Amino acid sequence: MSIKTGTNTLHGTAYHYDSRWRAVPWHTNKYIYDPTTGTDFEAKKKLMIEGWLHQHWGKSLSGPVRLPKIYDGRSRTFWTFAYEGLYIRRNLSGTYTVPTLSQRKGDFSDLLKLGSKYQIYDPATTRPTTQAGRFTRDPLVRNLIPASRIDPIALKIVPYWPEPNQPGTADFQQNYFRTRNINRDNRNMIGRLDHNFGENHRVFFRLNNAQHDNKSDELPTIATGGDILDRTGYGLALDDVYVFSPQLLLNLRYGLTYQQPINSRFSQGFDLASLGFPQSLIDEIKRKNDPAGIAFPQITGTTYTGLSNNGGNSTTTYYHTFGGTLTNIRGGHSMKFGGEYRLMRENDYGYGNVAPQINLGTNYTRGPLDNSTAAPIGQDLASLFFGRPSGGQITINASRAEQSGYTAFFFHDDWRLTRKLTVNLGLRWRTTPRRPSRRCRWRISGPWADCCSPA
Repeated sequence: MSIKTGTNTLHGTAYHYDSRWRAVPWHTNKYIYDPTTGTDFEAKKKLMIEGWLHQHWGKSLSGPVRLPKIYDGRSRTFWTFAYEGLYIRRNLSGTYTVPTLSQRKGDFSDLLKLGSKYQIYDPATTRPTTQAGRFTRDPLVRNLIPASRIDPIALKIVPYWPEPNQPGTADFQQNYFRTRNINRDNRNMIGRLDHNFGENHRVFFRLNNAQHDNKSDELPTIATGGDILDRTGYGLALDDVYVFSPQLLLNLRYGLTYQQPINSRFSQGFDLASLGFPQSLIDEIKRKNDPAGIAFPQITGTTYTGLSNNGGNSTTTYYHTFGGTLTNIRGGHSMKFGGEYRLMRENDYGYGNVAPQINLGTNYTRGPLDNSTAAPIGQDLASLFFGRPSGGQITINASRAEQSGYTAFFFHDDWRLTRKLTVNLGLRWRTTPRRPSRRCRWRISGPWADCCSPA
């Protein structure tokens, strides 16, 4: 990029864009004025139509460096500074499926009233049939899971789903509506300082910073599947131009780019012991992995809205660049000789599913045969209550580090043969970057019992 230098007089620009007008989405209006979701329309309006904002502004200033009674940098030393900000509060409506109040207690009898296809089967009654390779199960009486058989971890997970706030479909799907938050903050700053040592020697130094913060959620609890993105970056450049003669000049430059994007979760650092996971499992995770990636367990594979997300990731990159160009003008030739060296380093930690990933399915709660058609809803959540998910895993990743170097040299000649004809000749030689890396990964996986103890 090219940034203009300051001048002997002070100059500046500024702009501001602010938009707060927005039509209310159709689904949001439907929820607000639907009497089945409540008749306090004003309260629902205040809850669902959160502040929408889009602000974009910036300013720039430039001029000479002047320190009263100390230094007057006119015609010698100049500065330039610019700042830009972008704030977005973007609200998107969403409809989700959450357990009903009775389902939170293991009571799925309301589903059974809709037909036998919602029947839940008892995994404890699984037994072989006369047909080779097939198994059968008995129906769960009245679709009620006895309190004595409900897994204690499941009882502590279920409250992290919000309670329904609308009727939804006949089988209680799409029974929760909310306006999601998608907040984005961007800030960019850049400054440049130029100094002229004389007519033949000039240097400049540039420093810039960029900050990008983004937050998006789905559910209003810490177990939401949203992301928190913090992307911080810095850059600097030093450029030196020396003119030996009208025919010969040298330009040396160095640049550094630094980026550190961190993707984390709302439940980062969650205490897994509070859900009932054994301390031996938690110690195993912390011993082999970075505890910073531990979050609320990820609940996936269900007709209900999933909970949480994996542990996120953290990446750091450093790019160093050093180059030089020697320009020599002789007669009709304008020749440039130069080279460049780059050192690129990247460190990354992808946490993966540091907290247990629990996959809910109907493998153990459908029937009467193990290959029977699954119910539209209910059997998957029942498998959580029985402590029989279809699978799960814990991913333990090692960090990753990569480095590559790049070297290049070039020669270029703009040869002016006539006033109307110029020939461009050039040759470039470069190395091919190599990207060695190290990465190790261990995985603990298995059924529900294995998720509760180290493999």
